[in-house]
Amino acid sequence: AMKDELIDRFGSIPREAENLLRIALIRDKAHRLDMVEVRGREGQISFLFRKDARINPTAIPGLVASHNKRLTFQAYGTPSFVYRYDRETLVEKEEEQLMDLTEQLLDEMQILRLEEA
Repeated sequence: AMKDELIDRFGSIPREAENLLRIALIRDKAHRLDMVEVRGREGQISFLFRKDARINPTAIPGLVASHNKRLTFQAYGTPSFVYRYDRETLVEKEEEQLMDLTEQLLDEMQILRLEEA
């Protein structure tokens, strides 16, 4: 809705502004999954959860298996997922790939949410 409002008022928006909107949506999705941090660097994306995160542990094996060893889960310490991807040679392509993969993974991780009682 905010993107539509910006386009309506100012016309096309710069890529940088669009990326800021995407990052805000990523943060919102991560927050709803009880994540404290999402970090992308050097060919991997890390998703760190609160220790008391309300996630369904029975959904974890299926999610991990669906990514052919690219996605791993760590339960000890800070619960986290790490996704390893093949890096791009151009920075702009890498940034786009990182955003796309992060959005896709957060969408898939919705199956981890426990319904509120």
